[in-house]
Amino acid sequence: MRIANRTRKSDEQQRKIIERVAKVASNNASKNALNNGRSITIQQGEAIVKVHPDGSYDVIRKLENSSVIPEKRRYHL
Repeated sequence: MRIANRTRKSDEQQRKIIERVAKVASNNASKNALNNGRSITIQQGEAIVKVHPDGSYDVIRKLENSSVIPEKRRYHL
């Protein structure tokens, strides 16, 4: 059974909205943590880095096989 073209477009629009909201929420959480004196852990290039509120950072680990792209995942709400 084929999915109607309208349904596919609607699903794509919904996915983009969720992606944008998640990105904004993640950025806000990071800024909020740093502003409140907490460190955050992020991926920076080919390393996992702990960023401190004063701007300094510690490299926790270099990533191996960083060029590997995980399979596309779908999330259903």
